[in-house]
Amino acid sequence: MSDTSDNEKAFVLEKQLHKQYATNAQANTGNFIAFLVAILAMFYAFGYVYVFNTNDFANGNDLFVEKEGEHIRFTLDVLLFIASISLLMLTFLIAYCMNLGWQQRRDHIVITRIRERRMSDKERIGVFEGQYSPYDKGFFKFIPNVYRYYLYLFIIAAVLIILMTLNKTYAVIQICSFWLFLGCMLCVVSVTLCVWICTFHEYKNFCN
Repeated sequence: MSDTSDNEKAFVLEKQLHKQYATNAQANTGNFIAFLVAILAMFYAFGYVYVFNTNDFANGNDLFVEKEGEHIRFTLDVLLFIASISLLMLTFLIAYCMNLGWQQRRDHIVITRIRERRMSDKERIGVFEGQYSPYDKGFFKFIPNVYRYYLYLFIIAAVLIILMTLNKTYAVIQICSFWLFLGCMLCVVSVTLCVWICTFHEYKNFCN
């Protein structure tokens, strides 16, 4: 009778965890879509300024040049500012995506631990075919696939922005706005590495 009661409690607890997991995933998906829309708008602004650029700095003049019959052309100051803002947004998205991925992996571990306590190895293998395990994931695989692919996408986007901006401005590093961009570039690299390493360390500790 006690075993039956314990099994029922475990079933209810796991059901509640699945329900909470689904609710969290749905809310996170909505937030993520909003961020992706913001990213698309950001890339549109960056691409527009990149294409219609004067290839020169303002040097005390207007930040954009308007000629009759032509598109408004922006100075490199505007390009560096847009690139810097874009990199900061991508840095936030990388950290946010890493956090969402870790939350999902943590929920996987909790649910798996409940199943391990309430189901025999044979029963678990019969249900899950022995293929699923949230443990022993490597440094580049401890984040679930969907979030890991988003992370790769954001990192590639940041690299493209950096390379495209450097291609336009590499010869004028004495300009202060370039150093602002360089600071944002270093911010992306350092925050990405720091968040990834810290989250992986937390994952390893949680698994033990």
